[in-house]
Amino acid sequence: MGIVPNLKFQQTTIIPSGFGYDSLVWLDVQFEDGDGDIGLGLTDTLGDFAYGQYDFHNLKVYYLVLDNGNWVYPMNPLSGLDTIVFHERLPILTPSGKNKAIMSDLRLKIPAKPYGFLGDSIKFRLRISDRLKHRSEWVESPLVVVKPQ
Repeated sequence: MGIVPNLKFQQTTIIPSGFGYDSLVWLDVQFEDGDGDIGLGLTDTLGDFAYGQYDFHNLKVYYLVLDNGNWVYPMNPLSGLDTIVFHERLPILTPSGKNKAIMSDLRLKIPAKPYGFLGDSIKFRLRISDRLKHRSEWVESPLVVVKPQ
């Protein structure tokens, strides 16, 4: 385990609504970091960690859709100004004690049809970063096919 975080995609699980369409997609990932500096505190809101800055979110989750054979980042149909993302700001997870290395599983619960978007062939692109802005490699889920509403 090194000082640069590592992110591994584990699996996807589709959760049906019970009404003939899919409701949620669970993304299961595993992350590890040798020095354990994963997560941001409530006071990490200035400079590179300020709202609107790239490093405000330490878990990037992009939603992609298959469009005419190409993977694209769809626009949010409610705003039309931004793509659909599910970025997260993980809290400080540094273990106490002498050994700071951390490894854990994480489940993200994402709407299958966010904001009324009608794509049916989707995938997700993820990256995690630590407090020193070391960034993992990007990982992608396999193709996920969701039932339309």
